[in-house]
This record gives sequence, C-alpha cells and structure tokens, in this order.
Amino acid sequence: MPGNQERGRRTIVFLHIARCGGSTLKNMLDLYFANSRILRASLLHREGKRVEGIAAGSATPVSFNADMERYHCVSGHSNLDDLLTIFPEADYIAMLRDPVKRVVSLYNYWRSHTQSFVEKEKLAGPALARSLSLEEFIESDETVVRFAVRNGMARQLFRGLTSRFEGREEDLLAESIEKIDRFAFVGLTDMFDLSIWLLCETFGWAYPDNLQDANRPTQNLQSTEIFEAVDQTPPPAAVQTRIRELNAIDCALYQHTVQRFGEACFATLGNQREPFRSGRKGSKGKPPLLLKRVANRLIRVLTDYTHPTNM
Repeated sequence: MPGNQERGRRTIVFLHIARCGGSTLKNMLDLYFANSRILRASLLHREGKRVEGIAAGSATPVSFNADMERYHCVSGHSNLDDLLTIFPEADYIAMLRDPVKRVVSLYNYWRSHTQSFVEKEKLAGPALARSLSLEEFIESDETVVRFAVRNGMARQLFRGLTSRFEGREEDLLAESIEKIDRFAFVGLTDMFDLSIWLLCETFGWAYPDNLQDANRPTQNLQSTEIFEAVDQTPPPAAVQTRIRELNAIDCALYQHTVQRFGEACFATLGNQREPFRSGRKGSKGKPPLLLKRVANRLIRVLTDYTHPTNM
C-alpha cells in the first residue's frame, strides 16, 4: 500500500454500504476536502465517454465528463467494479458491519418510514418492511429485499448490488476477500470511534474535534413527515442464527475484515511515537482514545465476533 504522502495526492473513493455508518463518515469527509472537490453520487458507471449516476439524496440522473481528476473525494452507493473502471488509481475506503446487526438495522430503518411517505415515493423496500415481520422479511423472495439482506455487503464488492451469484460459495467468498483487500482502509461500524482513529492515522488526517452523527433513529424522528418511531427490540437468538445462515458469505467476509482491522490497529500503534492525532486540520487537542482503551475494545470485538452473543 502507498504511504501517507502518496495517498495525500490520490483520490479517495468511499464505497457506501447501506446501514454501516456511512452517512456519518460522509460528514467527516467534508472536513478534509473542499466541497467543490467532492463528488456525491450513487450508481456511478461509464456510458461511452461519460460517467453517469444518480445525484446523492435524490433520484435525479447526473452526467459527468469522463475526466474526473478534479474530484479528490468520491462517495455514494455504487458497485465496486464500476468504480474501479472510473477511478483505477484511487484509494478505496469502506465500512463493514456485523451482518446480523446490519440486516436488523436495515429492516428497522425501512419500516420507520411513514406510510404516507412510502406511498408518495413508491418505496418498495420500506413498503415490504412495514407489512412483514422480521422473520418474514428475511425470507422474502422479493428482489429488493433478497439482494439487500442476503450477503448485501459481498454483493457490492462482487458484481453489483443486484448481482446473481453463480458458482461455489467458497469461490464467491474468496473473490470478495480479494476485493476488500484492495482497499486502503476498511473500518468496522461496531467499533466506529476506533475506526475513525485508524482512518485518520492511515491518511495522516487530524482527528476531528466534532464528528456529526447522521441517520440514527433518534435523529431521523425529527423529520416526522418521513419517519416514525418503531420498536428496536433485538431479535431472538433463533432469528439471529437464521440471518447468519442467509448471510454466510457476509459473515465470513466480516470475520476476515475484523482480523485485518485488528492487525492494522496494532501495527499502527506500534509504529507511532505520538499515538494519537486530534483536532481539525492539524490542531492539537486531547487524545480521542486512551491507548489501553484501544487495546481492550479491540480484544472485545474480536472475541464477540468469534463467539457471537445476542445483540
């Protein structure tokens, strides 16, 4: 992997995977790049000499010149293979999440949309989530659900959000791992603060003084026309087990990423004379995490995922 100085001259591409803390991470990226240098769009792909996509936060099609060098940061829900054809020399970053927690979070997020908003925007996924129990939801054969809740993380790394896997499961897992290992940084939603620290260390950025959370249930409820409160009770153990069965590739991919994350944290800590950066754009401040806390939390997440417990 290139060193920090070389990375400072390369485009950062953030592959945003649903319900993995990506909205908060996008807020953070705004601190390090000028607004005019950030490309926010989803489903980016080449069409002849142009790059097409969907503008962030809307269904509006956008079209760009093939020359994308003016952008220093790119973020959105896109397919990795499409991004690699547009930004072959970029540094890629992503966040992954425990598959059970990701699926449950997606279900709760979709069904928290109000009925009036779902009908107005014709939202197929939220409509199904509102009409089905979690047990029914994860077993649904509706395309919008199946592609989202069955190995959804691997799909985005493999051939696309709506790809149909063909071949042996172990081959699909191997290819997903090969792709995630191309990334300069992969964080864990389940250890978000530690992930932000590692991201800053990876690229030589100052740790942000104030990191604005986004897309959390309590925040979404401020928009009463779009969201309403729903029960957030964790599912019983049997349902969690079934979700893991339906996400076998994602579970193995996540476990690989957890191990890689731990190795990266300990390697970074071992290479530092001053373990932490703090503040924005080089400012000084109190360390965001104590060294002992870093090690303890890292050991805990490795243990929890190796021996899964109820949420």
